[in-house]
Amino acid sequence: MAVISKFRRTMGCWCVNILLLLPFCCGSAQFIEVIANIEVSWSRKGAVFLRTNTVRCVVGTNTWLLEGDFPANANETFWFTGTNIIRHTTITKRLPDTGRNRVHQFSSKVPEVGTEYGTVFDSDGGPMNQTGLENVAWLAFCSGKFFRAGGRKPLPIPVDPRAPYATNSLIFFEDSLQLPRRVEFYADLGDVLCQYDVQQVTNILGWSIPIQFQVVHNRQNTSGTWERHSQVIGRVTSLLPASPPVMVLDKNARKQ
Repeated sequence: MAVISKFRRTMGCWCVNILLLLPFCCGSAQFIEVIANIEVSWSRKGAVFLRTNTVRCVVGTNTWLLEGDFPANANETFWFTGTNIIRHTTITKRLPDTGRNRVHQFSSKVPEVGTEYGTVFDSDGGPMNQTGLENVAWLAFCSGKFFRAGGRKPLPIPVDPRAPYATNSLIFFEDSLQLPRRVEFYADLGDVLCQYDVQQVTNILGWSIPIQFQVVHNRQNTSGTWERHSQVIGRVTSLLPASPPVMVLDKNARKQ
């Protein structure tokens, strides 16, 4: 309950409000709320690093909302309306001096704690152009609409969105939400570059929902051998029926 309260307090600030509408407002449409911890570990120069993000998703058959502390210093919300994604960012922490120096390379001003801003961009509900764990959560809980509509554009590798790959294969759950059960990304010669696997699943409202999943990303070492570079473990901590979210966008939000 503490996690849920944290998110709902965050969502109450700025002039973007997430309103949970009563079920009779949306007819027979059904939604679920998923809260999960996503833990990523990776190695670099012999050292192992670990980071955990908490994500919250409200998912229906045609729309979804995804939020979490994806950047190191901010909370972000992405709401897919059916034709657009509305993105809301709240700066929650001051960057360390090293991080602030990197930001200064691209901008003359570093956002201060409490700064909030919004953007709107066209979307088919597919993966987002982000470099954090957003696309891991999207793939696990929010990707059904995109795949049901025939979406097959190149998917970003969830833990390394800029990494190139040759092909991918997908296996889905057989229900109306159609989330993926297994996704594999292959390198040019057929080696498995990245693999997403649902390890535990439950059923709610007739939908198969992952409650534990794993993403393994492999890289070639200097000798040309493929080895594990990073691993993501996702575990659901709360799963409930929900009402649809509605985001009231600030008039100053930027259109991209």
